[in-house]
Amino acid sequence: MLQRFTIGLLTCSLAQSVSVPTIAQTRPTPACKNSIAVSQFAPPTYLTGSVRGISLQQAEQRAAIAIEFLRANRPDRANQINETLRSRLELSASEMAVLRTIQNLEAGKNQAAIALFSELKRPEAYRRSISLQLERIPLQAKAAWILPAVDYFPEPDEDEMNYQQQWNLPTLKAEWMLLLAENYRTQGKATEAVKILDQARMLLNWNNNAEALQFVEAYRKAEQPEKARTILTPITAQLLGRIEAQPGETVRPRAIQNLIKAGHELALLKQSSEALPLLNQAEALIKSVDRSNVKPLQQSLVLAYAAAGQTTQALQIVQNLDSRDARESYVALAKQAAELGDSRSAQQFLQSIRDQWTASRASFDVVKLLTDAELFPAAYDIATSIADPQMRLEAMAKMIGDLSKQVSGFSKVTSLSIGADVSSFVQGTVLFRSQP
Repeated sequence: MLQRFTIGLLTCSLAQSVSVPTIAQTRPTPACKNSIAVSQFAPPTYLTGSVRGISLQQAEQRAAIAIEFLRANRPDRANQINETLRSRLELSASEMAVLRTIQNLEAGKNQAAIALFSELKRPEAYRRSISLQLERIPLQAKAAWILPAVDYFPEPDEDEMNYQQQWNLPTLKAEWMLLLAENYRTQGKATEAVKILDQARMLLNWNNNAEALQFVEAYRKAEQPEKARTILTPITAQLLGRIEAQPGETVRPRAIQNLIKAGHELALLKQSSEALPLLNQAEALIKSVDRSNVKPLQQSLVLAYAAAGQTTQALQIVQNLDSRDARESYVALAKQAAELGDSRSAQQFLQSIRDQWTASRASFDVVKLLTDAELFPAAYDIATSIADPQMRLEAMAKMIGDLSKQVSGFSKVTSLSIGADVSSFVQGTVLFRSQP
């Protein structure tokens, strides 16, 4: 089956210039799991209709066919298809360069994608399109494109920096490097992750608090707490200074979000006493925020309070949310507790979820987190309590897979001090799975 491909942001911008009709609706499931849906570029709106005799669905299909020709080492045929798209959709040279870059990355043709650097003008204008594609490709291919890209693209001049404001080129480069570092970390390559972070840090815009806090999180996850603190300390002072400089004025939601994030990171760095004043101040500031912006702030604050050991304060906020938002918060609290190795709290939060399907889905995710942390007895307890039979089976299969990596034979499981119940569960499930 040909993989569906969309030109996403490009078609979104074209819709405005050629009056393609748009409809806002929820798409239940993508036609292909691997498609990059237009809704990811501009949720919740996606495009229908046609542009100069070609429907957008046809455009996606043709772009996908071009990828297959690239995989088959027929760039000439891919170029023919792309030329048709360029003509029909009236794509600019920059848009064509982005389209071809994404196609080559998807097809595994990294050198061809790198060769397009000179044609990529202002890549920050297509940030989301490129970043979504980079997330999809393997680590080695990601590194092979990002590192040369960071070195190649020139820094903008001061006027451009001021004009572009938040999404300037250095910020985009930092985002790519953070993505690469996170990939190294999740694949167990901590040393490489830290090297990438140290390189990326030179691109850090200290005036962009949100960006700086991303570096704090990345260093913390890479088990570099001191490096995280060297960024967090001045950023926290900067945040507080800006808020104190506007007494009596309504503080922007983004500034409050950054304040909560700083407090959350302090808590995760085991500095709860320093985190609480920030979180308390954020809670007070939320009261003056427009109601439409309150929900995400409250949900972030719930997690931050819980991380700081203030579960009572976290639950007080949750109890004042509507049922759907409260359910989302309990799910997030359970996952955070599992990530922190607190299986008891994770189980308590799961029990607070009233919707059975949501509770089963969240329990499955918690089991995966606990299993990854080798907390098998706790994972087993939660796995056996999952109401949905399919998710319960998948959770147990996940445990079996991880346990099998821990020991050379299942007969040795009992020596792991993980409890007789888990041993019998593993042996019984293995026998069950061996049945024809």
